[in-house]
Amino acid sequence: ESWQLIEIDREIDPARLSIISRRLRSTLDDVGAAVADWRSMRGRLRELAVALEKSPPPMPDKEVEEARALVEWMVDKIFSLFGYRRYSLERGRGQDFLKPDVASGLGILSARRAGNARPRPTRLTGEIRRRAREREMLVITKANAVATVHRATYLDYVSLKTFDRRGAVSGEHRFLGLWTSSAYSHSPSEIPVLRRKVSQVFAHFGLPPQSHDAKAVLHVLETFPRDELFQASVAELITVVRGIVNLYERQELRLFVRRDPFRRFYSCFVFVPRDRYNTEVRERIEAIVLHAFHGKAIETQVQLSDSVLARAHILVRTDPDDPHKADLAEIEKLMARAVRTWSDAFREALAARYDEARCLALIRRFERAFSDVQGNTGVGAQSVPVGVVVPEFHPFGDLRGLRLQFLQADDIRGVAL
Repeated sequence: ESWQLIEIDREIDPARLSIISRRLRSTLDDVGAAVADWRSMRGRLRELAVALEKSPPPMPDKEVEEARALVEWMVDKIFSLFGYRRYSLERGRGQDFLKPDVASGLGILSARRAGNARPRPTRLTGEIRRRAREREMLVITKANAVATVHRATYLDYVSLKTFDRRGAVSGEHRFLGLWTSSAYSHSPSEIPVLRRKVSQVFAHFGLPPQSHDAKAVLHVLETFPRDELFQASVAELITVVRGIVNLYERQELRLFVRRDPFRRFYSCFVFVPRDRYNTEVRERIEAIVLHAFHGKAIETQVQLSDSVLARAHILVRTDPDDPHKADLAEIEKLMARAVRTWSDAFREALAARYDEARCLALIRRFERAFSDVQGNTGVGAQSVPVGVVVPEFHPFGDLRGLRLQFLQADDIRGVAL
């Protein structure tokens, strides 16, 4: 046994102490169940790998081969196994049911685990029903529960579908756990399933291997979040990769969105000019997507590299039953406004009033005259007319001695020089 001493702030509320105790015991039960059944779950993976080799389902050979390679890769301690259960798909006229084989459960999905309620069949309708029937070997996504073992992040969900003699989907083998660091450190070209996706995406563009565009596509795929590579379809990857490559280091905001097929979350890639990105901008963008997608929770990972663009990968957790459809174009406009600086507004106002030569001359002369507000993001266009009027009527050539101040007191708002 391993003993740990954990010190927390003193708690005297009996109700809160009861909650803490219950959650600790539940977590320890999860750890115990995962450890006790770990070998059995690995054994189940090995059995499935052998079955795919000796009795392959009626699916394309390459797809079966990649699925088997991934299963074997998972056995090699690349996937931390927490739970397993077998499900059968029962088809109906207007709805299907995914029925659990209770006795097959292992780890945190075991019927023997203390506190586990007896699992019930899941009713499938609409898009989720269509996806369950879809002829594909693997479904890799995120579960809607946070792991209590290893690290507190949403569980990875790997489903290996089963097929009947006619080639129709008959059920699935479901594994819950977490990809280990090896899955995130290896190149996608070395990972089963991902290497095939990368090859298909690359082949779609038909680029000469040594061309600049080919290298740009490969760089996007190599630096793409592993979870997204696992979860996104080839068609979805092609759309996003094309959009990212077409940015060509242009300093403009762009939004790319993928909806989880089970409608549990939106995966958003937001590219922001790096010189505009800061904590305040991130919080504004998070507030926008949380509201626009009717989100319940949010997770953000930011990548800052030598690129002129910062990349924020935002997962917005949603209610699967919410029929709301967001306007992606409007969301992108709101984000662009959130990172817009006073200088941007100043340039746009000048461009609307003067020809190009005059506009550029005025920008060079006056843009840095208001250094106190120049870098402010989220500044509304209403503050710009002062800056536009100055070049026309101010008799001095240098305005650096002037100070532009935003006023806000009670119901009085304005700008003063």
